[in-house]
Formats: sequence, structure tokens, C-alpha cells
Amino acid sequence: MVLFNTDERDLKMVWQVEKGAAISYLVGTTHLFPYNFKKSLNSLIKKVKTFVLEAPVDEANMKKVVDSGLNSEGMPSLYNALNDQTIIKINKELDFAFQRYTPFLFSINTIHPGTIDWLSSMIKGLKPWMAFFNIFAHYLKKRGWKYMMDVDALKIAKKFDKDIHFLESMDDHIKALDGIPLGKFVAFLKKIDESEECVAKFVDCYTKGYFTELMSSINGFPMYCESVIEERDPILYNRVKVFLERGDCIALIGLFHMPGIQKLLEEDGYRIKKIW
Repeated sequence: MVLFNTDERDLKMVWQVEKGAAISYLVGTTHLFPYNFKKSLNSLIKKVKTFVLEAPVDEANMKKVVDSGLNSEGMPSLYNALNDQTIIKINKELDFAFQRYTPFLFSINTIHPGTIDWLSSMIKGLKPWMAFFNIFAHYLKKRGWKYMMDVDALKIAKKFDKDIHFLESMDDHIKALDGIPLGKFVAFLKKIDESEECVAKFVDCYTKGYFTELMSSINGFPMYCESVIEERDPILYNRVKVFLERGDCIALIGLFHMPGIQKLLEEDGYRIKKIW
């Protein structure tokens, strides 16, 4: 009997990039997702010489991100920027009852859902982006988002002993996160109770490879802003172009950067075609 992994999907956000005799592959990643793409990634990475990832995702670098997010000196407070109605909505979504309820707290939250302010202890003292990630990661985890595409890809590249490179340091990444306007987080969280349909559409479009439809639906996401997209697209492009010029490469870059990077590739005379 053959057992199928119901969490596995075919990766369909892959483009072939050509210029002259140099052929490479560009993958738009989601970083976190409810499904994994290990089989597709294994097939793609196996056949190239060079593996390029947007940023390092090893334990030491991830700890650097966390440590930076804990140091909120000089940064505004996301919690203080939220109105009472939004805080109640988020607390209903968090609902840590299964972890920390006493019978008394259970009774309170059963009668008046959202009464207990889990959010306060969860995000106070954090940088806005770290506070947001804590909230949204919990939101996504409840909906089965458990696979880290970049981590899976890096493990596969190491397994095949590929020539591994990163386009930016974690310091670069943190600087971009620090530049996200506080209002972006506030606006998104005010509608967190309306996000179910948007998140489901994102998953559907990504797994089916509907790139145009997906990109038209993400403007409200906090990371879709100047410090993360417009300022970094040219930098990421100039760095990845070094490897694309050589060919025999696969580069995994956040999906939000794909329109900007593809535009720059076309301007430089590259041929791009979606292959999966």
C-alpha cells in the first residue's frame, strides 16, 4: 500500500530565467505555509550547481532576529496603538485557554469571550514587527501553517552539497523590518476577524500557481511596504544577478519581490517563463 503525504503539494511558483547560454531558476517563496514542497524542491535543487537563498535561516541568525525584536528601545508600542475593539478581537483569536486557564478564568472567558487580555503579556515591550509576527504566527498556526519553505530548501541544498549563498544578512533583514510603518500593522490587525477568506485565497492561488491573482490580493499585508519591497528589490536583484549570469543556479526569494525582480530582469534582457 502506498501512503501519500496529504501535506505535500507541487511547487508552481517557479520561473526559468535565461540569457545567452545561462539558464537558472527563480522560486517565489512564502517562507511559512500549511503545505510543504519538498518533492518539488528536491527535484529542482538536485539538478543545479548553485543554491541561493534570500537570507540565512540557521539557528544563530534566527536568534539574532528574536533578540532584535525584544529590544524595543526607541520604538513605538504596537499594543498602545491598538484600540480596545481590536484588542478584544485579537484576544478572541489568541484564546490561550487550553494552556493557562484556571476554572475561574475558563468561566470568565466562556461567558465573555475576549475578556482576558492575553495580548498584553504577549507583545508589550516588543518591536512592532515582532509583536505582529507573534500574533500572526499564532493565527496561522491555528490554521495549520507549520512548514518553513526556506528551511526545507536549505536542508535539501546541504544534502546535495550545493554551493550555497545568501543575498542579504540578518542585519539587512532586520533593518527592513524596522522600517515598516506602525500604521500598517494596526490597519491589518483591525480586520483580523475578516482575514480568513484572504488567507484561504492566498493558499489557493499559491498552490495553483495563480501569480497575478495572488499579487493583486496582498496589498494590505504590512510587509508590502517601501522598506521591505521597493527599497530592497533593486538590492536583491543586483545580488542575485551575479549568480543568474553564471547560470546553473536556483534562487529562492520572497514572493512579494517577484514582480520587481522580474521587471528588472526583463529590462536587462533576460527571458523569463513560468515553468510550473
